[in-house]
Amino acid sequence: AGLAHVVVASGYHLSLVVGFAKKLFGKISRFATFGSATLMLVLYISITGFSPSRARAGLITFFSLWAWYFGRKFHPARLILYAMAITLFLDTSYINNLAWQLSFASYSGIMFLTPLITKFLYGDKKPGYFASLIIASISAQIFCLPITLYNFGVLPVLALLANVVITPTIPIVMLGTFVLGILPLPPIVFVIKQILAFQLFAIDAIANQPWAGFDFGAGQPLVFLAYLPIVGLALLL
Repeated sequence: AGLAHVVVASGYHLSLVVGFAKKLFGKISRFATFGSATLMLVLYISITGFSPSRARAGLITFFSLWAWYFGRKFHPARLILYAMAITLFLDTSYINNLAWQLSFASYSGIMFLTPLITKFLYGDKKPGYFASLIIASISAQIFCLPITLYNFGVLPVLALLANVVITPTIPIVMLGTFVLGILPLPPIVFVIKQILAFQLFAIDAIANQPWAGFDFGAGQPLVFLAYLPIVGLALLL
């Protein structure tokens, strides 16, 4: 169903953690926000583990926080190259890791293609929540498509639908399970169970459709030629 990013601690999850810290400490001071967000970032990765995808997400999130604190701006390409260099310095085998590849590909899609599509469709206006979600999902999936086709050989036709249905419920589950770790309140348990049941039902319903994915066969290097029209689309926009 194209929802692998939901079951791994990705940049999306870390952005929710940082966003929570900014809302909680933003009115106190910039330093309090930076310190609390960094602490939450370190604790989150400590709990979930330092996998290749989390290494990428953690580094880029920290660089973004650092730039925000000092009022600096990173070009997305420079930010991605810094994170690539540091993660490969820590472990050169990451370059052959599928999670590492998809993590950088999806982030690159969001950073490069999302602003271009948004500008093309909306101009100087700001799109709504669901419109932003759809554009970001499309951008990430377009950049990941050649890699997923090569490794899995399946084109997930309904991935966009699955993302639009499931992704908005992730912040509620994250916050709810965090609260349950401190206060196991029965009403919260009930709500979270219902949301998780809905997620599983929706994923099964989407993934079990006969036309949910088309099998092309894995291991075909020619699929990487798909990056040519993707680059062409970016240049056109």
